[in-house]
Amino acid sequence: MTNRRGITLMELIMVIAIIAILATILIPKVTTLITNAKAGQCLANRTIMEEAETRYRIEHNNTPSDSIGQLQQAGYLDRIPVCNSGGVYVWISTALPVQMGCSFHYWPAPLP
Repeated sequence: MTNRRGITLMELIMVIAIIAILATILIPKVTTLITNAKAGQCLANRTIMEEAETRYRIEHNNTPSDSIGQLQQAGYLDRIPVCNSGGVYVWISTALPVQMGCSFHYWPAPLP
């Protein structure tokens, strides 16, 4: 009787098949989580900029800011938020309450 060392080809194929099955289950879930996290960050950025614009208007007799850069220069934003998926932020409603949209994640309908 000889000592058997190593693994057989059949065992190797079974391990690869199990890994492939687990990967097909987990990869879509992980990509969905990443996509949802990016959309959530984008929503948070828009909310921060909307609130900064609202504070600016309250303190400047309802005069709108010229740009997001002006909000940063005036101290209402620490930095200008950037959509992590490459979207562009645009003001949807400039009347109070202000509303901002993102070209990649969400274009809200203007408020009536």
